[in-house]
Amino acid sequence: MRNSFVGPTPAGTGSEVGRSTVVIIPSLGRKVVFGGPALLPRLAILDPELTVGLPPALTAATVGIAFGHGGDIPAEASGAVILESSLQKVDELLHIARRLRNIALQSALGGMALSVIGMLVAAAGYLPPVAGAITQEVIDVVVVVNALRVAIPPKTLTDY
Repeated sequence: MRNSFVGPTPAGTGSEVGRSTVVIIPSLGRKVVFGGPALLPRLAILDPELTVGLPPALTAATVGIAFGHGGDIPAEASGAVILESSLQKVDELLHIARRLRNIALQSALGGMALSVIGMLVAAAGYLPPVAGAITQEVIDVVVVVNALRVAIPPKTLTDY
C-alpha cells in the first residue's frame, strides 16, 4: 500500500489518509476493519473545498499540490502547482523531487567527505599546503559537475 494514491471520500473528511480502512465484503454481508501504518498512502489528492469545516489536525499536510486550473487560492497555499489535470504529472513531480534530492545529497555529502579526507591527509603531513588548496579546488569542481547532472533529462519520469 505504500505506493498508493488516494482520492477524497464523498464526505471529504480526510479519512482516506488514516491508518485504518473499512472493507465491505458483499458476499458475506460484513464489514472488516484493517489497520496499521502500512495503509498510509504516499500521496493523497484532496479537494480543499471539502475540508473547510474540519479541524486543522485533520487537514494538516507537509506538502500541498494544486492543479493549476483550480484558482489562485489553492495555488498560493500549495507547495507545487501542476498545470495539467493529469495524475501522471504528480508521478513525474515525485520522480523529479526524488532525483533532485539524491543529486543534492550526493554533491553535499560527497564534497564534505572528500574534503575531510583531504584534511586528514594534509594533517598527516602527506599533502603540502599548495597541493591541499589545489585538491580542494578539484573537489569543488567535481561537486559542481555532479550537481550539473540535474540538467540532463532522465530516460523516464514515471512508473507507468
